[in-house]
Amino acid sequence: MRLRDLRPWSAGSTVCLVLLGCTAGICLAQAPKSEKPAAKADAKKPSIYDKNDDAKVQLAAASTRAERSNKRVLLMFGGDWCGWCHKLHDLFVQNAEIRRLLSYEYELVMIDTNAPHAPELLEECSKGQTGVGFPFLAVMDAGGKLLVGQKTDPLEQGDHHDPKKVKEFLARWVVEPKDAQVVLQVVLQAALSRERPRTQRSS
Repeated sequence: MRLRDLRPWSAGSTVCLVLLGCTAGICLAQAPKSEKPAAKADAKKPSIYDKNDDAKVQLAAASTRAERSNKRVLLMFGGDWCGWCHKLHDLFVQNAEIRRLLSYEYELVMIDTNAPHAPELLEECSKGQTGVGFPFLAVMDAGGKLLVGQKTDPLEQGDHHDPKKVKEFLARWVVEPKDAQVVLQVVLQAALSRERPRTQRSS
């Protein structure tokens, strides 16, 4: 076989290889790239709940503090998995008026829904309500009496909680101020009852 007999085949092969190369290049260019896991928009938020903290123990401690300070107890049911819980808690911390109202009028208790005794306490606080979402709020007096269980979706506006609605809700359930004169009389009577009678001197 002569060398010139190979030329037509070599030229055709070269064309085929070029075409195959181009086709492969086009296919590779059109093939979708493997997608990487999407990065989280926000860094992981710090924990605001403790699933190991017994709900009854939390409530008892808060009630004692509330009785001593003449406050209400505000329970906030939810969990660290709940984005809206973080939003409401952020509002409690960042809004100056709401933060002041909570500080002076409430003992705030963050109750994880998976904590010991949390399910039965939540059932008690949401009795008669259906479709309870989170966060769920409940206001109690210092004696442990439930005053109101509140769904928080009515307090929302768009993608956040409306500060005005939250403030109005909290202000509605504060302890009614006592008359100063009445308080003074109670204190004086208590002081007199503790005063020991003086021993009479013999003449």
